Amino acid sequence: MYNVNELLKKAVGILRESDTDTPVLDAELILLHVMDTAGQKTDRLKLVTRPDMAVGERIEAKYFELVNERSKGKPVQYITGRQEFMGFEMYISEGVLIPRPDTETVAERAIELAKEMEKPVIIDMCTGSGGIAISLAAAIPGSKVWAVDFSDSALECCRINVNRFKLENNIRVTKSDLFAGIMDEELIENTDIIVSNPPYIESGSIPELSINVRGYEPHSALDGGKDGLEFYRRITRDSVGFLKTNGILMFETGYDQGTKVRNIMEGDGCYHEINIEKDLAGYDRCIWGRKARI
Repeated sequence: MYNVNELLKKAVGILRESDTDTPVLDAELILLHVMDTAGQKTDRLKLVTRPDMAVGERIEAKYFELVNERSKGKPVQYITGRQEFMGFEMYISEGVLIPRPDTETVAERAIELAKEMEKPVIIDMCTGSGGIAISLAAAIPGSKVWAVDFSDSALECCRINVNRFKLENNIRVTKSDLFAGIMDEELIENTDIIVSNPPYIESGSIPELSINVRGYEPHSALDGGKDGLEFYRRITRDSVGFLKTNGILMFETGYDQGTKVRNIMEGDGCYHEINIEKDLAGYDRCIWGRKARI
């Protein structure tokens, strides 16, 4: 029988030989997950302060099974089914894009702008697990958020998260190929904000991504076409009919795409006051503008 210290020491050794930058954290998170699943719930503090805590054989066996999966590149979020986003512990399933801290820059700005509005109507386009939609609905009383995606896996994950945080009355989870499936909703020229973290990786760059990403995360949520800008063009073009005058269109962008996306919005001719904002690392991350009076 192992104790916590022995388990972690062995797991960290395995993970240090694999493609992970955080072997200690990964080892701890996976152990917490396995212990929780086995009914022996604990926390990271106890892992540190009680290294001699005994661990049963069933936990040991399951733990090293999952550590081996992680060593082959499987993201820890798919192993534990969890990822924190904007203070919410989101459920994450395989086949759904894992929320990144970069996207919090977009969510935070969207919340700031939505707070200036009275019961805003919001579309979270390409919602994935629903992180942006949930953040907005929780922060803005009276808001109505449409969480839109084409992926059945993403929509099921989003519904679970909406129910988890009891936001069923504020968020409507909808399957649609961008705007095509919501044309009959009461959204035409009545939407205050459209926010989107669309696929934006260049098709040819996907094979160059780390195994953690290219081998496990859905390519449909990554692939933005030949130049990575396909969805920005489509969403910019089609969003105009949904937004109110001075309504906001907001995107997450890749670190080097801010100017390119601004050019798309300016070239459309329907947006003004276009802003590019940087993330905590200093990269272009959030771009937004207002629908001009047409």
